[in-house]
Amino acid sequence: MANIIKLLSALSWLVLCLGERDVSQILPFRDLTLSREERVEDLVSRLTVKELVLQISRGGAGDNGPAPAITRLGIGPYQWNTECLRGYAMNGDATCFPQPIGLAATFDQGLIYKLAKTIALEARAKHNNFTKNGNFGDHTGLSCFSPVINILRHPLWGRNQETFGEDPVMSSLMARAYVTGLQGDEIYYPATANCKHFAAYDGPENIPSSRLSFNANVSIEDLGRTYFPAFRECVHSGAFGIVCSYNAINGEPACASSYLQTILRDKFNFKGYVSSDESAIEFFDIYFKYTKSNLLSAVAAFDAGVDLELTSYGKNNRYSLLNQAVEQGLVTEAALRRSAKRLFRTRMALGEFDPQEFNHWLNVPIDVVQSLAHRKQAVEVAAKSFVLLKNDGVLPLNHRYENVAIVGPFINNSEALTGDYHPNYNLKYFSSPLFAANSLSSSGVARFTTGCVGTNNQNLPICATYNSTHVKEVVTGSDIVLVTLGTGTGIEAEGRDRLSMELPGKQLDMIKDVVKYANGPVIVVLFNAGPLDVSWVMGNTAAVIACHFSAQMTGEAMLEVLTGIVNPAGRLPNTWPASMQQVPPMTDYSMHERTYRYSTSSPLFPFGYGLSYTKFWYLDAVVEPTTIQRCQIPVVRVLIQNTGHLDGEEVVQIYMTSKKKRDRELLRQLVAFQRVPIKAGEEVSISLPIPHLSRAIWMKHNRSFDYYFDADEFTLYVGGQQPHQVVKVPSNILELSFKYELEFPGQVISLSDCNV
Repeated sequence: MANIIKLLSALSWLVLCLGERDVSQILPFRDLTLSREERVEDLVSRLTVKELVLQISRGGAGDNGPAPAITRLGIGPYQWNTECLRGYAMNGDATCFPQPIGLAATFDQGLIYKLAKTIALEARAKHNNFTKNGNFGDHTGLSCFSPVINILRHPLWGRNQETFGEDPVMSSLMARAYVTGLQGDEIYYPATANCKHFAAYDGPENIPSSRLSFNANVSIEDLGRTYFPAFRECVHSGAFGIVCSYNAINGEPACASSYLQTILRDKFNFKGYVSSDESAIEFFDIYFKYTKSNLLSAVAAFDAGVDLELTSYGKNNRYSLLNQAVEQGLVTEAALRRSAKRLFRTRMALGEFDPQEFNHWLNVPIDVVQSLAHRKQAVEVAAKSFVLLKNDGVLPLNHRYENVAIVGPFINNSEALTGDYHPNYNLKYFSSPLFAANSLSSSGVARFTTGCVGTNNQNLPICATYNSTHVKEVVTGSDIVLVTLGTGTGIEAEGRDRLSMELPGKQLDMIKDVVKYANGPVIVVLFNAGPLDVSWVMGNTAAVIACHFSAQMTGEAMLEVLTGIVNPAGRLPNTWPASMQQVPPMTDYSMHERTYRYSTSSPLFPFGYGLSYTKFWYLDAVVEPTTIQRCQIPVVRVLIQNTGHLDGEEVVQIYMTSKKKRDRELLRQLVAFQRVPIKAGEEVSISLPIPHLSRAIWMKHNRSFDYYFDADEFTLYVGGQQPHQVVKVPSNILELSFKYELEFPGQVISLSDCNV
């Protein structure tokens, strides 16, 4: 019905605009009565080769963008280089949500969906304002280079903060929530998603080698079972774009990889556009020596399937040479038009070529940015991302204290609290840990010191110079002490790997002094992405909370969690190893002994771990049906009770093992999860389907690798944690089983056969 109304409205618009003129006088690509595909076909058919090359070679950044206007057709410029990792980033104020590693810690797909809708709304508001003022520079567009769906594979990788953690199923489901939330489900899209970085880009950045020349050797089994799944889910969630990475994969630069065609387009059926990472095509000849000339770099990327060049090399980039490639017969004009169609299909879906009265997104006002509702949402998301690692009973705090102390390099350091790729937030709306400490003080003023001196804000967490005297003065006589420890972008970020899991600089000395001089309980709040060695902290303090990079509303979220307004229910989306001896080298891309799925070591904290101020008990669970066939989906029904005295939220986690063990090293796999609110003393029953993507196995059949189901028997473990883990939460795990049967021996069903 909505489409019919739109069509009638479009016809009315045509009549009003044309008056006595013939409808044929309107160029077909502006005719709303035609299909979007017909309109794109018409638009691209009108472009010259020179215009085509300009469109696919101007992806940004700096002088490389925007894609230029085509004035003879009334088409304006368009900026592709836009970041929306957890807020509309890098060009003025916007609501700044926690980093994706924190978003993953919420274990809440619905929350991420709503967050992405908010980001899309602010993106539209800012884009409308930029366009109105003729600003088409960097980070003004609607085609977001987000989400990052690479796997957190090594604790020291600098970009761990941008990921959804170490599990391919979690990354897939979070990617689906983000993409569908950002893009919406209307005729016009508020913004579009570009999932990155295809396909196996998980470190190193700079240690022990540069990502710009690093070659990842990855088995086809590990690619399919760990690295590909989230990209497949991105495609099936409708993402308009995919970004290829800097590094090489099995000898081919990722932006020249045969996987762009054989996997992304042929197997995953991707119809959108592929963009290079910034200057990745230039690096073919500069660093990889993969090609012998600038022209051949352009041809290699284009032939592999890269439709848009994003570069910092300005107007003289590699794709600007595609005119020569056409003249020399190295690239066909038809191929240029194919890539241009993929780009203009995106712009058409955003409603760029349609009148304002039909696309309500064009009317989103700038005052939605940093609105009160959005700032409250940032508090909610941050509070839900906090993971309680230890609590000896001191939390939640139920009154104010006469003497509150807060120390450490994060107490009022917005840059360090925020992480990479953040909106240029307004400090007027920034809430730091010092806010929480002041709010806990009966006088409204806490005693404080960073303890680290002589460095700038960004690098304060390095804590190279430590003032123990200041810490002693602030801590002595306190009723309660908050200690902020962690990393920040000066220690881990894009282009910057860590050297170890140790607390940076003199932070360990600081916390030891705090414990030595403190009169009251010591509560540690951690701000980091990759895991830290906090074994001493765990053994010597009252409570420890992992906050990741919680960004704009950190202080308010801290206050809510510390006082029990929010009962923490975040769970770790990645394993925290006990030592680096448990971790293979970063340059080794085998999944052997990596992540909870394959590691046989006992970690400091396991994937999925997190405590609450209350306790939960699993009373009953059943799986129906117990025998499934073809494309059936088993459903687990579980009954849970909150056995404590406080309302809270439980994260139900279901892990699976198979009898056949086609992946011989796989110990267990998360197959479903749901965050559930349960009042004190209440019993709640929920149903969780075990989706196809969780059960399918990447394997070879008829000489081809793909995701398949074959006859097998499975065991499910239902609880609030992994089975068989050493570090446990105070709850239980129920065990179930089901079978998958097919009509005859040796039969398999592909994931695509089930329309997934």
